[in-house]
Amino acid sequence: MATQGDWEREKKVRALIDKYRSIRTELKVKIKDKKLSMSERIKAMLELDKLPKSSSYIKARNRCALTHSTRSYNRFFGLGRHAFKDLASKGLLPGVMRVSW
Repeated sequence: MATQGDWEREKKVRALIDKYRSIRTELKVKIKDKKLSMSERIKAMLELDKLPKSSSYIKARNRCALTHSTRSYNRFFGLGRHAFKDLASKGLLPGVMRVSW
């Protein structure tokens, strides 16, 4: 189970990602644009490099909504395996039923 500090750090990272999302996408478009001169593209690369590293979307981790664990995360339900199994066993997840054969 994740600690409260891990969860708080993750919230800060997600806030940074939201804050710099538009700036990062604009700079990436400039970098990939072949019509711009090389000096303008390099300037965009340097500006992108000055942004906080935690503002990249790749730094965000998917976490279980109940336990905040990162392990075995199910994207469809937004839960980790343990929370998913508990809720599915109790019949609290719509469309999920236990299989037996």
